Amino acid sequence: KDLKSLLAFVTAEARHVTSSTAYAKANQRIRARIFALLRNPKLQDVASSFDDRLVFIRRQTLRNQTTREISAAGNVRLAEALAARDEEGAAEAMRHLLAEAHRAIVELL
Repeated sequence: KDLKSLLAFVTAEARHVTSSTAYAKANQRIRARIFALLRNPKLQDVASSFDDRLVFIRRQTLRNQTTREISAAGNVRLAEALAARDEEGAAEAMRHLLAEAHRAIVELL
């Protein structure tokens, strides 16, 4: 149930992709909702430990419409894999999101 509601939540939040400010906030909510599913508190702490340091970079990269579209689609893909309990699909979606984040940061610099 939590995973199915996650997919509906992420899909709805991804619709904010047209506005950089709205999507940056939606992206934060998506990340918080996904990380809240972690059952290991230490892993949850590690996963969110750099958020305060990365928020500026994330907001800068999400000013780009193409980057927002890639992020939104990637988050939906991740949520779909999680809802289907597809571990390999979720891992691949996360690798894709991380690679695209890296590309966006390099492009920003």
